[in-house]
Amino acid sequence: MGEALIGLVGLGFGLVVVSLLVPWTAYAGARGRLGRNGMVGARTAATMASDAAWRAGHHAMIPFAQATAVLGGAGVVLMVLFALLWGGEAGIIAGMGAMLAQVGLVLGSIRPVNRAARRAGTGA
Repeated sequence: MGEALIGLVGLGFGLVVVSLLVPWTAYAGARGRLGRNGMVGARTAATMASDAAWRAGHHAMIPFAQATAVLGGAGVVLMVLFALLWGGEAGIIAGMGAMLAQVGLVLGSIRPVNRAARRAGTGA
């Protein structure tokens, strides 16, 4: 399980990082602690239109971000469980499934984020 263990550790680390950063970004953007920028956050044309749109879009992202965090935690638990029961490769498959689901949640948030940002308008 040597090579699989390296994969499990790396994948577990990735799941945890995504589980922490996505919610932090959503909350910080919604509360105005993370302003519009070109690097971090829900950067779409709609959210970048104004500070109000940025905050509204990130507020709409919060439920998706929370689900991403829960999914990451569950993914790590399942990854370890599968690795113990069926071997490292099974754990990696479980972890990859959780990671893909996290990506799906983030991508699934785009439409509601844009809708909220457009409703907020382009006022400062």
